Amino acid sequence: MLEERISDGRPLIAGALPTIADCTLAAVFQFARFGGVEIAPGFQDLARWDRAFRERPAARSTLLL
Repeated sequence: MLEERISDGRPLIAGALPTIADCTLAAVFQFARFGGVEIAPGFQDLARWDRAFRERPAARSTLLL
């Protein structure tokens, strides 16, 4: 469902500003990376979103890249 929602290229899940949905998804991906789990190749838009979100200044200062 998320892959489809962001398939239009939007930078964030729910609008122009980051929401709890973006922060929660970032945390999920961070925990997955910590566990050695990568985003499956079929989810290109989620991978794009993840890369872009991690480039945000606030994310760069808190997330393990």
